Amino acid sequence: MRNKLDNLAIRREEDRYTSLEDFGPAKLEALEDKVKKSKYRCLFHIQPKTGLLNDPNGLAYFKGRYHLFYQWFPLGPIHGLKHWYHLSSKDLLNWKDEGLFLKPEKDYESHGIFSGSGLVEEDRLYLFYTANRRDDDWKRISSQSMALMNDKGQAEKLDQPLFVFDHPGYTSEIRDPKVWKEDGFYHMILGGQNKEERGRALLFKSKNLYDWDFQGDLRTRLDDFGFMWECPDLFSLKDKRVLIFSPQGLDRRGYDRLNIYSSGYLVADKKDLSEDFNHGDYRELDQGFDFYAPQTFNDGKDQILFAWMGLPEISYPSDEDGWAHILSLPRRLDLRKDRLYQEPHPNLLDLRKNEKIFEMGQEKIEIGNYCELELVFNKKTSHSFSLATRDEGSLDFTYDQGLFSLDRSGFGRDFGGDFGYERYAFLPEIETMRIFIDRSSIEIFINGGESVLSSRYFIDDKDLFLINQTSDRIKVKRWDLV
Repeated sequence: MRNKLDNLAIRREEDRYTSLEDFGPAKLEALEDKVKKSKYRCLFHIQPKTGLLNDPNGLAYFKGRYHLFYQWFPLGPIHGLKHWYHLSSKDLLNWKDEGLFLKPEKDYESHGIFSGSGLVEEDRLYLFYTANRRDDDWKRISSQSMALMNDKGQAEKLDQPLFVFDHPGYTSEIRDPKVWKEDGFYHMILGGQNKEERGRALLFKSKNLYDWDFQGDLRTRLDDFGFMWECPDLFSLKDKRVLIFSPQGLDRRGYDRLNIYSSGYLVADKKDLSEDFNHGDYRELDQGFDFYAPQTFNDGKDQILFAWMGLPEISYPSDEDGWAHILSLPRRLDLRKDRLYQEPHPNLLDLRKNEKIFEMGQEKIEIGNYCELELVFNKKTSHSFSLATRDEGSLDFTYDQGLFSLDRSGFGRDFGGDFGYERYAFLPEIETMRIFIDRSSIEIFINGGESVLSSRYFIDDKDLFLINQTSDRIKVKRWDLV
């Protein structure tokens, strides 16, 4: 029976352009049943019903609801023929399943709908995305397109894409439009690659959302900084401009950039976009193992971030169950001394139930597998504790002389080992830590979001224990979140 179930999901690369229609409803229903039985399913994170979830897209606050779309291949845990799936919420906690929103049906998007963004304008929600098709020689032709969400929540697409960018200074690797309005014009930033195969962020300008003029590169100081810049996101915060992007091909540097691909940001003075982007150093957004393709939006009060808690080109243990990946919890952004702080969105406080308060010595305390922890430390320079299972190892936390490390070697199922088993963050001191545990995911917020580490893990045990490995007592609060 297991072999039969395993064959439900598409796994072979040569089958990755299979359509939903060719897969068939009966087989899809059987795959859904299989996924529901997976022991790695989360309870308060966004995850796919089947198949592979990756980039968050089209984030917007529209007519009193939050709208979130994610890139989705429904038929298996591989990067296949991509769609957009739609969820909405009043509070960022309880999500309504709005169903499939964008699927490849036009000729110009016949080989997949890639990432993009949302824009609320004149009481309408516009969705911008990269459409892909392949010619007879299998050459990819990417175009930037737009859909309008009508009153029924359905997509109204254009007969033709907005534009195909064909410029002698750039390769065809151009994608992931982020659109915003500023100074009476609409602006678009795209991730791209120049002819020297160096990553770039490309700027466009429009008066009407339909006709776009190329304005050149964003003028950063990063001339040779990876071979591709994916998912660029440019926004203003506290009179500064912030560029979030995911550069591919960065060399590892000491304790940083250890994942296969990085995601980080630059902070610059708020000047005209045609001027130099007078930025500081590149910082990674998240120091964990599983974080990529972040996107932000503004709901009229806060700049809010979601990210894909996964990475390209890595196999995850949940693949065996016909699904892969989740989205991060929503995070509210703040800028302090040109550093982005990411705190769990305040609405997440409403999930808390059954508070328990205790001081942890060296005893082992059972905490369960769906909870939030809040730890308060003394001012000493070293701490060590673990999240342990009965017989599947432990996830180890260590802070010593300004260096925090997270070690998942030997914790549950092995995966992603080609890129190491430890991740690090530099902090002058650790005062507080909030930890969200959701069956196969952990998000760690240190000092109010000064550093964040997002990671997946896969264990068979349903029980987790908190173990303090130093003589100093740690103050702990614990809440159920389900």
